[in-house]
Amino acid sequence: MEDSIKKTAAASFDRELSKEEQKELAEALNRSEELRREKEALQHDEALLSKYEAAFGEGFAQKVSERWFSQTQTDFYPLFKKILLGAAAAILLMLFSAYYTDGDLSASSLLGLSDLSSDEILFALSSF
Repeated sequence: MEDSIKKTAAASFDRELSKEEQKELAEALNRSEELRREKEALQHDEALLSKYEAAFGEGFAQKVSERWFSQTQTDFYPLFKKILLGAAAAILLMLFSAYYTDGDLSASSLLGLSDLSSDEILFALSSF
């Protein structure tokens, strides 16, 4: 129960409590010196935080933006080159494999359909 009372006390700074919550909190504050001290400490902290005004130096946003963009701009050409070379090697390997197994580079051999008759291909396509 004490945890729920502490949550209610903390919530009283963020929102308006219901009548029942206000009554429960008031009774708990009357019973517990420790809870009163915690609520006073929260009130003190809230007062300090409400007075705090964050101020940034002149040009702060510009400096942050420049630093962000300078770190995120990378040269993608080496990465693209590696991917392109890998893809080209895979395509060449596939072409070589198709030519080696079927003896030609027709569309049906590239798709692995050279061993199937036209009727079998049409049946396979119509079953979807």
